[in-house]
Amino acid sequence: MDDMQIAQTVNEIIDDYSFLKLDDLRLCFKNAQKGHYEKIFRMDKSVILSCIEKYSKERIEAAIETSENESLQYKESGRYISIKQVENVSKKFMQWKQ
Repeated sequence: MDDMQIAQTVNEIIDDYSFLKLDDLRLCFKNAQKGHYEKIFRMDKSVILSCIEKYSKERIEAAIETSENESLQYKESGRYISIKQVENVSKKFMQWKQ
C-alpha cells in the first residue's frame, strides 16, 4: 500500500468505525495476524476493512450477550421493577395526591 492508500484506509476507518478505540484496533489486528478472521495473503484496504468489520460484529455480539446476561441476573435478583409495578405505584400516588 502506498501513502495515499494508507491515508484513504485510515480515513474510512475513522468515518465508519469511530466507536472503536485504539485498543480495539490493536486486538483486531492481532487477531488478524493469527488468522482469526481469514487467511491473509495480501494487505490492502479491502482486507483491513473486512477484518475490522468482522471484529466489530463480534464485539457488538459480545456486548449484547453481556447486556442480556446482566439484565437477566438483575431480574432474577428481585431488584427488578416491572412497568406494571411502576404503573400501579403511579396510580396509587395519583389517588393519594387527590
